[in-house]
Amino acid sequence: MADYELNELISLAEAVAILPMRQDGTVTETSTLRSWARSGVNGVFLRVVKVGAGIFTTKCWIREFIDASSEVTKKVGGNGCRQGGAK
Repeated sequence: MADYELNELISLAEAVAILPMRQDGTVTETSTLRSWARSGVNGVFLRVVKVGAGIFTTKCWIREFIDASSEVTKKVGGNGCRQGGAK
């Protein structure tokens, strides 16, 4: 059984609208959220569900992703930047 309610799902376009502006004053793109879901950040992935052709997440999953990826960044010591260009 799913651990979300259908009425909690928001599209990635809706999700970027609730995220704060980046430091350079631009908004996060939906392609960034797709990357967070597909590739993750420091081993942390944004949870999404695919319904037909659409990809959806929840506000709760966004918060969990931000909290978890921020915690990993703190543990690896630094700002999340990779050293030496290694992936």
